[in-house]
Amino acid sequence: LKALRLQAFLARAGVASRRKAEDLIREGRVRVNGKVAVLGQKVGPEDLVEVDGKRVELPQKRLVLALHKPKGYTTTRHDPHARRTVFD
Repeated sequence: LKALRLQAFLARAGVASRRKAEDLIREGRVRVNGKVAVLGQKVGPEDLVEVDGKRVELPQKRLVLALHKPKGYTTTRHDPHARRTVFD
């Protein structure tokens, strides 16, 4: 595994979306090897990443699903307009 930008690492680990991960980094809630992280910092497999004092690790396997979205369906978990979604 090669080095990743910290916000991408946090997103892959399931901590938050990349945008929310950027907010966590800006708020000083993320540490890399015991030091407060900076936005855009790169991390590799040898680095210790923590959010709010809890260690964060990438999952061992990555699952990718592909879906053919039929016409008339929306790509959202919840639709306030009660249209059909891919989760239906």
